[in-house]
Amino acid sequence: MTPTSTVSRLLYLDSARGLAALSVMTWHFLLSVYGLDITGDHFNTPARVFWYGEADVIFFFIHSGFILAYTFTLRKGTIGIRNYSSYLLERVFRIYPLFLFILILSFAAVRLTPAYQSGGEYDYISRFWFTAFNGQDLLNQSLLVWRIPESANYRLIPQDWTLTVELLAGAAIPLLAYAGRKHLLLFVLLLVLLKWSTVLTTYILEFGAGVGLFLVMEKIRSVWARLHILVKFLIAAGAILGYTGLFVFPSLFTTDIELLNARLDRLVVGAGCILAFVVLLSSGKVQKMLSVGPLVYIGKICYSLYLIHQLLLFIAWRVYPEQFKSLAGQPLYIVAGVYLLFLGLVLLLSHGGYQWVEKPMIKLARN
Repeated sequence: MTPTSTVSRLLYLDSARGLAALSVMTWHFLLSVYGLDITGDHFNTPARVFWYGEADVIFFFIHSGFILAYTFTLRKGTIGIRNYSSYLLERVFRIYPLFLFILILSFAAVRLTPAYQSGGEYDYISRFWFTAFNGQDLLNQSLLVWRIPESANYRLIPQDWTLTVELLAGAAIPLLAYAGRKHLLLFVLLLVLLKWSTVLTTYILEFGAGVGLFLVMEKIRSVWARLHILVKFLIAAGAILGYTGLFVFPSLFTTDIELLNARLDRLVVGAGCILAFVVLLSSGKVQKMLSVGPLVYIGKICYSLYLIHQLLLFIAWRVYPEQFKSLAGQPLYIVAGVYLLFLGLVLLLSHGGYQWVEKPMIKLARN
């Protein structure tokens, strides 16, 4: 591929990323309302396909591997000190500014809002912000790459562990993409080495899957075009079955719910995400459905959405604990109404986060 200063955006992939972020947000909202009891209806329903947050995180990692390989290859082309340094700088400017902004807001919120009193054994909100954070904690957590403390329960932004993974795994993407363009065997050997060594992250396999999809994208599309419609349907069905863990929805980051075991469950869900990506890359009908303005824009602002939504949940439950704790006993239409209000506020604030923090920093890094 010849490097170019402009890269055509794959709008349908923006939308897919945005929908995954909405799914994570919905899952955290439901956990806040109904708690962590795995016997609850929000855990045990086929509809959980729309809020299976753990699988969405795996999809994020595969998506990042693909997009980073795609943009680096088309914009930079070759590995060199200047190109690689420029890439790393862009990654830092992409992740850190908004993260630091939300981190400071979270620090202010935890100190200015009342302490939250647990609603019981399965209370989700009580698992976070239960310690007295000070300036040293703020400084330690701002490092991100070096996680002090490691546990999400002791951090101001619990979900920031995925940003650490993005930074570490992202550093290897240009190397994997370049190796794959030289020879597929080099790509496989490098990926196995990185996975075996765990120097960067144990999730390098998911990022590598995204890079691999980029490397064989045209072959995938060529094969798809020749497939019978029944085979295409079976691939789509396989994507859904894999993504949901055969509708068991296994807990990928704990052992609360298992299909087989933690390691194999992650592979099953990862395989489902890969098949979903195959459909996304190949099906013109799916691409057309996803390439609509509102969905594409949600994809653009999804990083802000991903960081902001938990902050709002924590503030709401700390400021109005009795009102929000009582939601679990309310009719579904009331919970749905509160969710829609929450969604609207998150989208509004995420728009601001993208326009005033993300977008200027992206432009600055590329100039």
